[in-house]
Amino acid sequence: MNIIRLFLFLLLIWIVWGFFKRKNKKALKIQEKPNVKQGTMISCKHCGLHIPIEESIQVGDANFCCKEHSQL
Repeated sequence: MNIIRLFLFLLLIWIVWGFFKRKNKKALKIQEKPNVKQGTMISCKHCGLHIPIEESIQVGDANFCCKEHSQL
């Protein structure tokens, strides 16, 4: 009889531990913020794709998304 009580007690502890572990994991996912660069976005003069200005190719006053579009 004591072994059954001990087993049920350990089972209850395991269930409660699993519940809190899962709840904590969900809370951590909510708190995570995506790593997003903040900067000015421009559009490619050829195709209209929006890209960060740091990654664009400038030819004169025009901005392009890649070398091929800047040559067209």
